[in-house]
Amino acid sequence: MDGSNRNAAGDTPTMSPQPADLWVDDQDWIEGDIPRRPWIAPGYALRKALTVIVGPPGGMKSSLSLAWAVSLALGKPHGRFDPQTTAPVVIYNVEDDENEQRRRLSAVLRQFDAMPADIKGRVIRTGPKKVGTLVVRTDDGIVAETTAFANLKRIVTENKARLVIIDPLVELHNVDENDNTAIRAVLAELRAFAVAEDVAIIVMHHTRKGAAANAGDPEIGRGASAIIGAARVILTLGPMTEDDAKAFGLPTDRKARSNYVRLDDGKANYSGVDDAAWFEKILYTLDNGETVPAAVPWQPPSAKMASLEDLAALARAIENGHPSGEPWSPKLSGEGRAIRPLLEEHGFVGAAAQKAVMAKLAADYSVVEAKFKTRVSRNKVIGLRIGCKPDAEWLNDA
Repeated sequence: MDGSNRNAAGDTPTMSPQPADLWVDDQDWIEGDIPRRPWIAPGYALRKALTVIVGPPGGMKSSLSLAWAVSLALGKPHGRFDPQTTAPVVIYNVEDDENEQRRRLSAVLRQFDAMPADIKGRVIRTGPKKVGTLVVRTDDGIVAETTAFANLKRIVTENKARLVIIDPLVELHNVDENDNTAIRAVLAELRAFAVAEDVAIIVMHHTRKGAAANAGDPEIGRGASAIIGAARVILTLGPMTEDDAKAFGLPTDRKARSNYVRLDDGKANYSGVDDAAWFEKILYTLDNGETVPAAVPWQPPSAKMASLEDLAALARAIENGHPSGEPWSPKLSGEGRAIRPLLEEHGFVGAAAQKAVMAKLAADYSVVEAKFKTRVSRNKVIGLRIGCKPDAEWLNDA
């Protein structure tokens, strides 16, 4: 639209009346004058918008959110959560009481080398004495805020908070969580709150029962798909899988893996989708003698880079063949003639490092996969060779 009409003579433009309930823009602009997006922490928390973190119960969502609260209050980064300023934070938690919040925050503060006095008046904790519902739908279908929501807004305003953390979503309303229309109305109230108070809101949300831990998949969250549409940022928090552990060369048993969680971008409307951010569950002993976990940023081990000596030694071993007298298998497993134990013996631990060195051997030493007949069963199987080495009954690939 051009924002104008012709008069009766057809030659003099007159401005159209602007609608009262819509904004209209048909002008040109200067790119440098466009305001930057009001990120509190780029990719994680944006003022006037909702962020939803989806994860299983007990998956360290609360611990992570408390670390972000302290991060913003102190102006210190926590992993990739990099606050652009310092600001007060309000935490509304329906599940943890005052003392539990203090326990968790005590553990969090240790990784910042900080004390409770350092966040006094900066991290404000609140929660319901009874029911924690913030938004209700009445019998006649009207969606309205509760007294608790009004009080929460007052606390945010009085403390000039810029981040509000709400935990968890399922406790905030009385509607059917699978009803898209109802859930959309509930989240619209939260979004309107974010806009009115110029705050970023982070909401903790549980995964569906039996949902697979698909990293970065927002569909694993409970309830209606309207949740995905209402949020500007969706992050998934999940446990380390066996495949993850193998890739990093770590123990694959459940107990060992339970010490690590991964955070992935599920939806990032205003930022790029990044690689997973990892956190380790570290136990801290408080002054009262209790042990409390905290989510601490963790960097996965780097894949070993192959030196010329490494490649030459591995090439000789492949030429010599497996100790059984047959060629090595290219499988990166622990079975039979698999090459993985040989690679691990030379320091290449984890799938990433092992795939990289195998590609290097193929490029620099012409290590290839080929069929041969086993000496005992005479089966046709795959082995590794350089030229015709090791000695085996190699078959024509054709």
